[in-house]
Amino acid sequence: MQKNRGFTLIELMVTLAVLAIIAALAMPSFVNTIKQRQLDTAFRELSLAITDARSQAVNIRQDVELKLNSNDANTATLLNWNSNISEVSLESGSVTNIVFEPTGGVKNFNQTTMSFSICHADLGISRRLQLTRMGSITTLAEGTC
Repeated sequence: MQKNRGFTLIELMVTLAVLAIIAALAMPSFVNTIKQRQLDTAFRELSLAITDARSQAVNIRQDVELKLNSNDANTATLLNWNSNISEVSLESGSVTNIVFEPTGGVKNFNQTTMSFSICHADLGISRRLQLTRMGSITTLAEGTC
């Protein structure tokens, strides 16, 4: 008589149950990783938008305005930035736009530095950057929302 080779139904069910438990334990960590990536992406996009606006002003030798939290179309002298992730928000105080001069500096700048925080509501973590009068960007330590 020939022996059948293979798995029994019980062995298969136990294996699937163990895999399901391992997946359930890994899920919260995976979700937080995705949220952290969303925050990092929004932060990089804001930093890049500021750098692009400054470079555009220097290249075309005209004032270039960067509107924050705006979905309007970009032009040569008007750039827009908005986070496309609903859980991520920009906290910039009363600043709604930044105007760069042809020299690369920030126009109508009344303080030493301008600070921006990007906050992820679900994580409770914020990423911050500072913009100086000359248009340079400094990344600050992470904070809380």
